[in-house]
Amino acid sequence: MIFKAGEGAGRSGSFFFFSHDRKFVVKTMTTTELNLVKRMMPEYSNYLQKNPDSLLCKILGIFTVNAELFRNVHIMLMENTVRLKDPKQLKYVFDLKGSTVDRVVNGKTTKDTTLKDVNFIVTKQKFKTLTSLDGFDMRRLNFSMR
Repeated sequence: MIFKAGEGAGRSGSFFFFSHDRKFVVKTMTTTELNLVKRMMPEYSNYLQKNPDSLLCKILGIFTVNAELFRNVHIMLMENTVRLKDPKQLKYVFDLKGSTVDRVVNGKTTKDTTLKDVNFIVTKQKFKTLTSLDGFDMRRLNFSMR
């Protein structure tokens, strides 16, 4: 069952689908993206095994779907990292790629706008506690408090 779907604002024009409980996201991928994910998968998998409390999104599978009406649609199944008991608490959503080249959303934005790397940098400068964790989160992530 698909809860919500939408075309991404990114250059690739990928589509995103959310499961009815919003725990999972299915994203379409280009062949170039598929090849990149396949190349990085061994290192990514090793990292997640060594860091089980990582905040990186977990990729659960990549698939290529063929049907009569379309061919070679590559999809990625991921966990949804944005699962809040009260969605009204969500103030920002960032799609971070680790680059500042063409990574800014300009103009009027809302809490539903997916912002990019430059927006994150500017927001972090404005709100110093943007990425701060409280004591519960610190213990949950197994950080040592020094």
